Amino acid sequence: MNTPMKGITKAKQAARDEIAKKTAEFLAQGGEIKHIPYGPDAYPEGELEATANKKKRARERGQATPGWKGQASIVLSQNSQNSQKNREQAGFKETAA
Repeated sequence: MNTPMKGITKAKQAARDEIAKKTAEFLAQGGEIKHIPYGPDAYPEGELEATANKKKRARERGQATPGWKGQASIVLSQNSQNSQKNREQAGFKETAA
């Protein structure tokens, strides 16, 4: 029987023990467990590169938006400059307090 790990309730440990028991019975009856590969080697030829390129293009599109890492301040400063021009054209004069 497995020793319980820290933080695992008795119910969870009982469920794990039951799964371990059923797995041992399955293997004893001649059953096989197939391990499905994962990671870069699991992709068919060329699919990993296609996925990486797709994500790279999406990232570049996102980085071109004004809100990406402080670029919004550039847009805001341009807007404030435009606002200043509009004030000057309208004849608005600021008064000192």
